[in-house]
Amino acid sequence: MSLSRRVRGRFETLVDTRPPEAVSGRGDEVDPASVGIDRATVDAIWRATTAAYRTGLYPALALCVRRRGQVVIDRSLGHVRGNAPFDEGATQVLATPATLFNLFSASKMVTAMLVHLCDQRGLLHLDDPVARYLPDFGQHGKDRVTIRHVLTHRAGIPHIPPQFADVGLLERPAEILALLSNQKPRWRAGRRLAYHALTGGFVLGAVVETITGKSLRDVMRDEILAPLGFDAFNFGVPPERLREVAVNAFTGPPILPPLAQLLRRALSV
Repeated sequence: MSLSRRVRGRFETLVDTRPPEAVSGRGDEVDPASVGIDRATVDAIWRATTAAYRTGLYPALALCVRRRGQVVIDRSLGHVRGNAPFDEGATQVLATPATLFNLFSASKMVTAMLVHLCDQRGLLHLDDPVARYLPDFGQHGKDRVTIRHVLTHRAGIPHIPPQFADVGLLERPAEILALLSNQKPRWRAGRRLAYHALTGGFVLGAVVETITGKSLRDVMRDEILAPLGFDAFNFGVPPERLREVAVNAFTGPPILPPLAQLLRRALSV
């Protein structure tokens, strides 16, 4: 019996896992020995992945490992829909190595990389004030907030404005920037570390767009996607590919006090 079955009755927020061999997919893989990896290492990596799946915390998992430019692991486990705690009545659809997943905050690393690329090319410096590129951002004492402060979650603006609850706001980036520019900092820049869950990315993205004269998507396409031959990695997904995206799922035990309060403070929500 899997872990998820043993504790499911307690929390009701775990996935009803299946035997990995019944819900796995595999893409094209080279012989690991051809790139200096023994089969035992590959098997150990995959065992760890299946162990994570068996916890019941993940409706689906996908893993791609490259070595010297060659794919040695390209596999998937689980379902993209129909097996999460809230959609068990839906038709089950197996994940594949080509399934699209929402990266959420992992996208911060992409924005940060583009900022560092601009720094490397001398288009900006990390210790430049954000207001040098976004003058309106300097309101309410934020004129001393640097790009480095935003990158390191020390800009003093972790609070998520209530207007962000409107998903349609994502289609109005100028309005988002105006909200953040009008926001008063919670503390002086650099004084405290606090996770900027949603605020920092929009500020950094606007800086890159101002410097390059291109949208953040276009910069990423030209600098990352096209050179690497990626066809899906992007900020957002086109409507015609929505059905390829794995359904988001909340799993695991409920977060109770006092941890709930600590997390809310950390996320500024």
